[in-house]
Amino acid sequence: MWPAKISEIKDGMPQNAMWCQWGIVVLFILGITFGGQGAEAFFMKLTLMTNVAMTIPYLLIAAAFPIFKKNDKIEKPFVIFKTEFSVKIATFLTVLLVGFANIATIVEPALNGKIDDTIWMTIGPVFFILLALTIYKRYEIGYLHKKKHVA
Repeated sequence: MWPAKISEIKDGMPQNAMWCQWGIVVLFILGITFGGQGAEAFFMKLTLMTNVAMTIPYLLIAAAFPIFKKNDKIEKPFVIFKTEFSVKIATFLTVLLVGFANIATIVEPALNGKIDDTIWMTIGPVFFILLALTIYKRYEIGYLHKKKHVA
């Protein structure tokens, strides 16, 4: 999905990608340390944007758990939930609790007068979903383009 140079594997690791990630993190740390209030405010907005966005994959995994359990083609050497009812209860409780926590996390700042925090927490998942879809679409276009030239 990433440019060939960044995703190149050396010694079993995507070293260029790791160096890019390192550089971005160092820039963030330096920016926050020496950037004054503007950089600190930016970092806080970025943190607010990721609060809820980071839990969405867990919601999706939890919601997919019953489908995973029903798939007999997947080997499951270790099983905790042995009945369909226990799977449904575990799924329901997990989705309910994480979903409630997300809603409470988004609504709480607004109730305390920090509506901008609520807006940033709402924008975060939307932004990161759009970013992921854009990256994936870029991959699809590149993959289909390569496939046409190979055939």
